[in-house]
Amino acid sequence: MALVLSCVSCASSQYSITAQRQKVGLSYRASSRIHTKDHKKFRPPEGENILVSWDFSDEEFALVKKLLVLVRFYNQTEETQIHLLEKRRGADTFFFPCKQGSGGILSYKIVLLTASGNLVEEVKSRLWVEKIEA
Repeated sequence: MALVLSCVSCASSQYSITAQRQKVGLSYRASSRIHTKDHKKFRPPEGENILVSWDFSDEEFALVKKLLVLVRFYNQTEETQIHLLEKRRGADTFFFPCKQGSGGILSYKIVLLTASGNLVEEVKSRLWVEKIEA
């Protein structure tokens, strides 16, 4: 018997980092399923999460100090969030609220940087392409 795992929008790299996208809305809140009191139930946050997890070796962690999450929305606007790495293993959730007219997340890229800002590795979603500026 074979077990098949799938991820709609995942990315991974040689540096033991993975990312995936997750929609956030009313169904994301536990109170919507178990019918408990929740003051955010009537105005839940709307948007998407990028879930990033990493597990670096000691040598990799000595090199990598920052993690950037770049998101491109359907309307071609971009947003960046930065995370300073304090531990060699961990996970973080980056929330991108649904903005009027953005259409949601089209693609994303995770960038690993050294303390001085030099590029170490990029992890891209399948739909990420560099923009052509005219």
